[in-house]
Amino acid sequence: MERRSAGRSDATNTTHGYALPPGQVAIVLYANELVQTRPTRANSLLRGCYDRCMYEDSWPYKEDLKRSLTRTNGRIADFEPARTEAACLAFEKFVFWSAFVVRKLADSNKLSDEIEESRWSVERSPKRDSRPFVDFLNRHRLEDNYDLANTSAARLETRRLCGILLHSLVFLPVVGDDERSIVGFFFNSDKTKDNVYLMLWEEYSRLVRDVSRDDVVAARYNRLTGKQIKIGPRAAAELDDVSSALRAFEPAQTP
Repeated sequence: MERRSAGRSDATNTTHGYALPPGQVAIVLYANELVQTRPTRANSLLRGCYDRCMYEDSWPYKEDLKRSLTRTNGRIADFEPARTEAACLAFEKFVFWSAFVVRKLADSNKLSDEIEESRWSVERSPKRDSRPFVDFLNRHRLEDNYDLANTSAARLETRRLCGILLHSLVFLPVVGDDERSIVGFFFNSDKTKDNVYLMLWEEYSRLVRDVSRDDVVAARYNRLTGKQIKIGPRAAAELDDVSSALRAFEPAQTP
């Protein structure tokens, strides 16, 4: 079940003719489809324990993302040069932890299609032809391995970005010219090591902030095809009728 803070508006949904009051939950299972809108909490102890899992209750994780982002912003800006190593460590821990949480939220169907399909800006630099191997023995030689003066713009979808970070081969925070703040990071993985990516902190923090504010207000899942639609608050606000959008996502006929 998704917990909501006071004052958070919930869209009223209709599922197969049944009007769902705001804030309530409904998960309806059919022979060939699953229709889900706001889940409700059952009174059983088993259900109460299960509600503490991300699969059912993602709101605590999103709140933690929001709080941790604020805390990290304070640690990586305007620090003394003697605190650079500590700032880089705090930065690295946050990026890895947040990438894991975002990826797990996606795997648990707790992110809207809008967020999952978002593409985030990075700069890409190719590996030098003179460096046939990049591995754990020389990955720290960033300028030797990659032509950082030869950059091109690229965009990575949310899942792909988090996957590369979780399996990173290169990860290097970038300290600004003032030597008092972290402004971005270089990264790649063992499967993408023919290039190295540079992502600005402003862009990554926007990803985390958008995830922390995201919510799946209505969803529909086809068990036969594996296709799913997950409507977020921004998309719902642009729709005249959320239920009509769900009905337009018709499940395949049972064979």
